[in-house]
Amino acid sequence: MISLVKIVMLTYYSFLEVQGGAPLYTYRIAEHLAKKGFKVVVFCRGRMKENKGINYNGIYVKQYLKLKFRYSKYQRIIDRSVFYVFEILRDFINECKDAEVVHIISHSFSFPFGFLCKKILKRRLVISIIENVFYKGDSLIENLFLTYQRWQLKVATKYSDILTVEDLPEIKDLNVSKSQKFMKKVKLLHNFVDTDLFNPFVNSEMLKDKLNYQDYKIILIVGSLTRNKAPEIAIKAMSYVLNVIPKAKLLIIGTGPLREYLVQLTEKLNLQDHVTFLGEVKYVDMPKYYALADLVVCPSRTEGGIPAMAAEPMAMGKPVIISEACDAGNLLGNTVRKFKVDDVQSLSKEIIDLLMDQRIADEIGKKSREKILKIASKEKFLKTIDEIYNMLL
Repeated sequence: MISLVKIVMLTYYSFLEVQGGAPLYTYRIAEHLAKKGFKVVVFCRGRMKENKGINYNGIYVKQYLKLKFRYSKYQRIIDRSVFYVFEILRDFINECKDAEVVHIISHSFSFPFGFLCKKILKRRLVISIIENVFYKGDSLIENLFLTYQRWQLKVATKYSDILTVEDLPEIKDLNVSKSQKFMKKVKLLHNFVDTDLFNPFVNSEMLKDKLNYQDYKIILIVGSLTRNKAPEIAIKAMSYVLNVIPKAKLLIIGTGPLREYLVQLTEKLNLQDHVTFLGEVKYVDMPKYYALADLVVCPSRTEGGIPAMAAEPMAMGKPVIISEACDAGNLLGNTVRKFKVDDVQSLSKEIIDLLMDQRIADEIGKKSREKILKIASKEKFLKTIDEIYNMLL
């Protein structure tokens, strides 16, 4: 039995209010280790009024405040790269001194945290890559951040004992990955979908009545309202969809720095009656909203693996349309419909095709469920976690 396992999580949602994505990925690892009897400490973002540590389901969670000022679409880059490092550094080092393993969720913190753990504190180190490091930004700041991310990946490769990735084909494309040493330490670790919670038998009739959507075709997108998730592409596509299917609605679940811009865009395109912003929805309530939808769209410009906003509705047998950026390595294949990144007309065509042909939509939904059961099972995820920690300990 080890004395202490540390999992460092970098997220902009509270670990205690899991909404999917990186927070859920981290929580599942932490919860599993805690149930195994390990002492787990998690560093993460929080939503309380002060920095605070609490015990939660056997996990000691150290939450840190977000910055209180706004700095538009680059807030995640600035916050992640500068402020968060200095905010937690001293506390992090103190916690790691009696840990046998440190698990960093996000290779963005390979330096300084990974370097400190391995070279100074001599801890065993797991680093999980959850970001996409292959996209090309459309601004100087974004491309500088991408260069920084790739440098961090090289640091992660150098200092980690185990490197987990959500997609192996893409990671092999990096120059850093050509050595045998690299491939020996890489573990494929897809996040899993709770197929009991997300199943095809969820009933949404009460929700449909409440929202008064009985006569509409419902298109759903889920995720933080940030540039990389590209929600504006789905909004723009609605202008074309409504020319063919006038009784269609786009529901948007999520919050983020682009919300004000997206509302203004909706008004500019005169889509107020066809685009609804639902804000945050509790994770346990998400199946009802997926069940409400006729199809789900994932328009992201970048993704580090199969996004939850695609995998969860797929598990429910819903037809899903994704951008090509959401299927690294073509893992999902023909179980989803795809469109080119940022291509509004391509997306609108796919939406119209599926809404107009229920037979094809049902066929894709059936294949989607089968695919998720095969590649994103809870058993496979937890088995890999056990293999990783058994190797280290």
